[in-house]
Amino acid sequence: RRSLPLPDRAAALARRMAALAARHEIGGVPAEAKLLLGWRSDPADRRVLAQVLGGVWGLSVLTGLPEDAATAALRATLAEGVDAEWAAALREGFEVKFPKAKEAAALRRRQAHWLAEQGRAAGLAPLRALGSEVGGGVEAAAASWAEAQLLLSRGALADALPRLEAHLTRFPADPTRVDAEAALDVARLELARQAYAAGDLKAALAHYDALVERDPKSESAPRAAYEAGLASRALKDARGAERRWRELAARWPSSDAALDAVAARARTRLYDADD
Repeated sequence: RRSLPLPDRAAALARRMAALAARHEIGGVPAEAKLLLGWRSDPADRRVLAQVLGGVWGLSVLTGLPEDAATAALRATLAEGVDAEWAAALREGFEVKFPKAKEAAALRRRQAHWLAEQGRAAGLAPLRALGSEVGGGVEAAAASWAEAQLLLSRGALADALPRLEAHLTRFPADPTRVDAEAALDVARLELARQAYAAGDLKAALAHYDALVERDPKSESAPRAAYEAGLASRALKDARGAERRWRELAARWPSSDAALDAVAARARTRLYDADD
């Protein structure tokens, strides 16, 4: 086995390990693995074995190796399958000790996404940095979307709105586009309702109109148009309300919001007649 190139030795070991991993263990590491690689002190061989074994076994193989960048990065990666919090701490330590190592960028991305998955605000800055990388492809798009999702999950709708708009502008062909558009519409509608409830009717109207104009095919558009009419009415703009409700009935005639608009127009005519 020692005469085989390193990748071939790793493949051969993997095949043997598949059949022998369940028996003949020595100190938590399968005896067959020790025999195949002879427990040579070569760090590269030890890292290959650690990758093949994975998990706790792989981590045990790394014990005692000099803590260079390659070993530290592999330790952090293997730790993900053992303890997520420990893996995060190892990634943080790697960033401090080996910030310019070739493995740093991948671990930095993993740390940022893990923080986002946990809903932690600490993930926002690194995600924004990753998403803003010039010429960024799939990784930049993933970071941009993860940042927007993290902001949404934390209820920071006003901050999420421009990030979603920027994401859609910069990555128009990304697979997340449909979800990002839906999230943008939901966030804008909620911001409009919050502004309406707070008495900021002009801001509410701006959000409603922006939603309808940007994405008239959105499921939220008819409801936004109806509520925009209510905001116009509250602003004493009866003509604006009437115009919005007429347009609503014409553009989305079968929607529930159109029925509500018809009823609202009838009510306002009665109120106006009484006045």
